[in-house]
Amino acid sequence: MNIAIQRPLNITTDINASRFGVSTDSPDNTAAMQSAFDCCREHPGSRLVVDYGVYRFNTKENILIDGLKDVIISANYSEFIFFGGGFFRVQNCERLLIKDLVIDWDWGKRRLADLYRIEAVDTDKHFFDASNLDTGKVTDEQPWLYTTPYDRLTQTPGCEAKREYAATYVTYLDPSPHVQKMEKVDDNRLRLYHDGVFDDMEPGDLQLVRYVMYGSNAFYVMKSGHVTLQNITVFSVPGMAFYFGDSAHHFHLQNCTVMVRPNSQRSISASADAVHIADTCGHILIEGCDLSFMGDDCINIGESLGYVIEKTGARSLRIQGDRPFEIGDEYAFKRTDYSDMDFTARVAGSAEHDGRQRTLEFDADLPDEVGKATIIYNKKYHSDNYHIRDNYFHENRGRGMLLQCDNGLVEHNRFYKTLAGAINIVSDIQPGLWAEGSGVDTLEVRHNSFKDCNVNDWSALIMMDVHNPDSSGSVPAFRSIYVHHNRFYDFPSRAFEVRYADGMTISDNVFMNPTARQKEKPDRGHISVDRSVNVYIKNNTWFDTGLSEPDALFSVENSEGVEISGNQIRD
Repeated sequence: MNIAIQRPLNITTDINASRFGVSTDSPDNTAAMQSAFDCCREHPGSRLVVDYGVYRFNTKENILIDGLKDVIISANYSEFIFFGGGFFRVQNCERLLIKDLVIDWDWGKRRLADLYRIEAVDTDKHFFDASNLDTGKVTDEQPWLYTTPYDRLTQTPGCEAKREYAATYVTYLDPSPHVQKMEKVDDNRLRLYHDGVFDDMEPGDLQLVRYVMYGSNAFYVMKSGHVTLQNITVFSVPGMAFYFGDSAHHFHLQNCTVMVRPNSQRSISASADAVHIADTCGHILIEGCDLSFMGDDCINIGESLGYVIEKTGARSLRIQGDRPFEIGDEYAFKRTDYSDMDFTARVAGSAEHDGRQRTLEFDADLPDEVGKATIIYNKKYHSDNYHIRDNYFHENRGRGMLLQCDNGLVEHNRFYKTLAGAINIVSDIQPGLWAEGSGVDTLEVRHNSFKDCNVNDWSALIMMDVHNPDSSGSVPAFRSIYVHHNRFYDFPSRAFEVRYADGMTISDNVFMNPTARQKEKPDRGHISVDRSVNVYIKNNTWFDTGLSEPDALFSVENSEGVEISGNQIRD
């Protein structure tokens, strides 16, 4: 696959950021850096140079990299430390290279999370005591939002037979906070009273306590083309490290790193995804990156869906989800079974409601079958054509990848110790939370290694499914998917769950599970196929299964055209 990303052309002028007052002595370089970026907009073909140093930014608003054309921003591996919520937003740019930069959040002003050890549990009075392993001191003034189990020995995300807890983080699915009171017992012992939900904790358990879940993103790239982020390290951010959205196209992440700052008394990097790609126009290259210790997924590539709450008029719908749009955008419509309606319409008007719902007015009468639970999506966006190669994805709370768009190639990557499944190929609608992914056509996953992934056994190691509470699921959503020549080592779950596929090949892979689990599952390492057609499982090898015949490794239900051949079990 050839994803061609153009680099800046005709660089003729060097501009030093110090000329605008950017200084290591300044407590806030926001205005000075904004002036430097604005100057680059007026001078296409320039290189902005930041002298090596540590620079601080204290801003609630994003610093805008707006309208730059044929510009290189070279930071000489300087470190930018942010506080306040503002970072960088790249918009309306063409042929832009940002390189050699370190981003961090000011933890001295507000910590994003801390790793706690459970010291005592009282199930009668519903409280537990915990100590802070990161800082050695506790406070009863910082609310716990959410907790994630960490391994007692390695202090990495995920621990077999342990689970996450929503402390005071609430959603419509779980609307009541579970922690009722916190009190400081001594300098490094905090007592939390709760409604009983934490009673299954045990002394010695480790839990990462989240104070921030979703917030600002280090880079938000929108309405821009041919943007390269090169040699950028993000030590921490109260949100996602790299977010590409709103019509961005032709972008390249090269040799970027998301990780915990060494020797920092921290246990998380980005609070959410390392790389989140939604509602773009595709042509994506991600290579040579090292992504770890995020509070969510390594990479999520998808599109926003709209979920119809009700039909409010002949041409209007009240919907949930669906993010960027403009008047005149063309929308397509899907039935609850994911089949396409032979109908499109353009947006003629809109009205916001509570932040999660809006009314859309269209330029034509809607078919009678459009109503509650109909799925709509903006045809302008298609984060298709992506090549993900030679990366290392590891030790994060979440999945390795969510792949929800067409024409992808994933090759020569290493996956290690993801808390959840390694790859999800899904369309996922959770009303009130998110709605993303209209299906995948053509995806190849080859020559990757997977070791110790899916620590907490959230799903199959590689899962293909439609999650929609209103779906009858009779139409394939995933077509032409090829997974071959990969190595899978020590995972707790099924190897694959294949649902709603038409044209799926799983071939020439190796599966090994030599390490015993505390509680073994009878279908560990198996492949299941359900509600699919034209699935081919061939020439795969399993080691150390305890089985004598490979047929026992496969489960096929409600499917047609499934061919299983040439597979073997070896000692």
